[in-house]
Amino acid sequence: MKFKAVIFDLDGTLVDTLQDLADSVNEALQQLNLPQHSYEEIQKKIGYGITELMISCLPTKQQKNTKILGQALELTAEAYSRRWMLHSCLYPGIVHLLDQLMLKKIPMAILSNKPERFTQEMCSLLLKKWDFVYISGGRDGFPLKPNPLTAQNIICYFNQIDQNIGTDIVFVGDGDTDIQTAIAAGITPVAVLWGFRSQEQLKKAGASYFISSPAELLDFF
Repeated sequence: MKFKAVIFDLDGTLVDTLQDLADSVNEALQQLNLPQHSYEEIQKKIGYGITELMISCLPTKQQKNTKILGQALELTAEAYSRRWMLHSCLYPGIVHLLDQLMLKKIPMAILSNKPERFTQEMCSLLLKKWDFVYISGGRDGFPLKPNPLTAQNIICYFNQIDQNIGTDIVFVGDGDTDIQTAIAAGITPVAVLWGFRSQEQLKKAGASYFISSPAELLDFF
């Protein structure tokens, strides 16, 4: 089957953001005199939104302390505003993939749990060469993935562009939340194996299609 549109996750799928994000989290923890975490530990916690990330990085006794959590979120956002562009970059093969999808005139969108501000800034800097018809990060008043609401909005938008698209759409991501979102929205998840989750975790989330390099996605179109 040939698909007609694609929704991408951002972190761990198009852009390798681990170092900048982890460094920002650890800077905040250090300022609060709390234990820091390795890149590997933080990688396992990414994907559920910044609030859940910070809760999981706080010591167990502090996780329900709203004052500490608020301070940690504020410090992390401030640190990330300075750090997000230091090391973050497109994964190898992404440039070729996006070039080819543009040539094929495949409508593309991005749906991330990263806060809206940072999602838009990152896309403006690293992905401005390509035409994404819809870009959405975590926004106040809108549920994060795996809730399918924003994905469903994107599906509707795609079909305003071309009513023949229907649900012939792939959702490409590296996280269990991406797989779950796609399934809940009634579209096809494609799990990438270069991101923040293992194949076993993605399979458990419901993925049946896996790709090891960006170029493999072109076979779906």
